[in-house]
Amino acid sequence: MDLVASATQLKKTMKQCSDYNLAIQKLRDIIGNISKTFNLPEIPARLPIDHYSHSVAFTSGERQDLLEIFGRRIQIFRTLQGATASQIAHKSHVSLTSLSLIEAGLRNPSLETVYRIVEGLAVSVYYLIPGIHDDADLLRSLDMTAWAMSAQSQLEALADLESIIGHLDDIASH
Repeated sequence: MDLVASATQLKKTMKQCSDYNLAIQKLRDIIGNISKTFNLPEIPARLPIDHYSHSVAFTSGERQDLLEIFGRRIQIFRTLQGATASQIAHKSHVSLTSLSLIEAGLRNPSLETVYRIVEGLAVSVYYLIPGIHDDADLLRSLDMTAWAMSAQSQLEALADLESIIGHLDDIASH
């Protein structure tokens, strides 16, 4: 990828991140209004970047985080393919529950399961397994791209939610 294309992609990703932050604030406002209406407790604020506080690149001091890094990498490649967890679980011949627990870093998969997931994602095992072979810059770039794609789908879901709430407001005002 040349420098101009890289800069264009970076600008697009930054715009999506900005749109995502605005959407999150809108959603917080909507939830706040619902909470006030029904006298619900307030939801504590979190920054969107809090969702991505773990690095996808391996360093020797992070051995306890290997499962989390491995799971995040599965999520990244699944997101980059535009696939759901259910679709990858089906392609991998792994249960959705197992795949979800692996992505969350809560299950230590067998070697056979790792290779099933690799085949389902159609990526090299070296991209998923953390180690000294990692290209940290590439992994961070892939992570940010996957984050931006996820943010875009969340923006679309938010637009649907706003539409539904607008219809409910119309019904309530009649």
